[in-house]
Amino acid sequence: MTLHFLYLLLFLILSTGCQTDLPYNCPPDCSNLDLTYANLAERNFSGADFKGSNLFGANLTRANLSYANLSHTKLKRAFLSESDLTGANLAWAELLGTDLRNANLTGTNLNKTNLDGALLINANLSNTSMRQANLNRTQLSGAILTGSDLSMAKFYRTHLQNADMSHAILIRADMIHVRLQGANLTAADLTWADLSGTELNNTTLTNVIFQNTRMPDGELHTNE
Repeated sequence: MTLHFLYLLLFLILSTGCQTDLPYNCPPDCSNLDLTYANLAERNFSGADFKGSNLFGANLTRANLSYANLSHTKLKRAFLSESDLTGANLAWAELLGTDLRNANLTGTNLNKTNLDGALLINANLSNTSMRQANLNRTQLSGAILTGSDLSMAKFYRTHLQNADMSHAILIRADMIHVRLQGANLTAADLTWADLSGTELNNTTLTNVIFQNTRMPDGELHTNE
């Protein structure tokens, strides 16, 4: 029995169970709570403060978390598919292996957030700030990252096939062995980025800024 199957089974149990009772003042004050495996699907937490809370394995599928404060929260293995995280603060949060498929993260703060192994397939991450975020092994196929600041982010073995990264800022980004087939990087800034071993088949590179950029073959490249 695989670990993926176990988490899928857990999700099915959480999604069919009763909603978790919350303290009377949550929302808006949901800070420093232990909400491990809580069933909070489709709940309205717009503007709520979850700072410092433990939401390990929690079910927040299709929840409204727009403009919520989720900084320094533990969301490892949580289920947030199709959730609304517009304008939310997720700085320094732990989202290892978190399910964020088809989620709306437009304008969120993901600075220094740990998203190692997270599922962000077809998620909307346009105009987000993801400086120094850990996106190693993250699944971002089909995601929208237009205009996002990904400076100094780590993308080791990340899946970005068919992602839209047009006008993204990728200064000093670590993009080693990334899958970028079919991605759109039009007008992206790759100054001092490292693309060693990255796959660029059918990748759109129109008007990309290359300045001391390490290319897939290991050579440094600068626009003429």
